[in-house]
Amino acid sequence: LMMHDEIIYQLDFYKEYGEFECINVIGLCGNHGRQTKRPMVARHVITSYEALTHKLLQKYYYSDDVINYYVADDSQYQFNAQGIDFEAEHGNLIRGGNGYGGISSAMNIHLGKKRKARKKNFTNLNGHFHQHIVHIPDKYIMFNAGCGWTTYGKNIVKAPYTSPSQGLLFVEDGRIVDVTEIFCECSNEKELWNEV
Repeated sequence: LMMHDEIIYQLDFYKEYGEFECINVIGLCGNHGRQTKRPMVARHVITSYEALTHKLLQKYYYSDDVINYYVADDSQYQFNAQGIDFEAEHGNLIRGGNGYGGISSAMNIHLGKKRKARKKNFTNLNGHFHQHIVHIPDKYIMFNAGCGWTTYGKNIVKAPYTSPSQGLLFVEDGRIVDVTEIFCECSNEKELWNEV
């Protein structure tokens, strides 16, 4: 419910101050908030609290004249914006990211298989790794999370502290113009991180 209210706050802020004619939101499910003991990949788009949150937000914005809230029925969603083909996914099905090549190697393998199967080149958008990485040549963009790194990130993968942020992608005339990171940081956030 906390994320439900936070997303409403953010979308309403964009609606009021952003001067957008239309805001399209795509709700995708990942590996957060599952209702089952272990991940059930085939059903996670319907058996998670994340899916429930997206459905509630879709209902909330049902008759809104600016915000269109779509809920994907799969773990990925393809769309075209300003002449560029995109695929959005949470990213939890990407395997690897450790050792030689790091996340870049894992992403290239993951996207190579998908592009070969679909016979289509697209720019991938994901956020599973809670890092802001823009790699235009290989056509993938990773966004950080509104919550920054979690305790899992700190204690299991020994990640350094990162401030919560959200990515903002600017597209115009068939090309990506800019990708920027918007930070939100409270005064005692880093101290709280160190206490976990």
